[in-house]
Amino acid sequence: MSGNEILVKTFAEPGLQPFASRVFSPLTMGRDRTETEMKRLAHWQLAAVAGFLLLYTIISLTAPRGFALTAFSDISGAGLWLIAVAVMLWAAFSNQG
Repeated sequence: MSGNEILVKTFAEPGLQPFASRVFSPLTMGRDRTETEMKRLAHWQLAAVAGFLLLYTIISLTAPRGFALTAFSDISGAGLWLIAVAVMLWAAFSNQG
């Protein structure tokens, strides 16, 4: 029994042990192909968010106040909202559980 498994058994109440084992499972699982693919996807997502924030900040600080800046802000907000809805729908329909 590893140290993390002992931690799960020690601190989790009997009814919560399945939940605790899922919470602590990233600490005990070995590296495999799926974990590497998930990390790559996370890096891609992080780069996309950082790029959007950088672009949004530059445009917000350099563009003159007026209709164009307001339109850019509104379109960006609506686009982010639509992306969030699409991702949540995709996650809901692709769930196998």
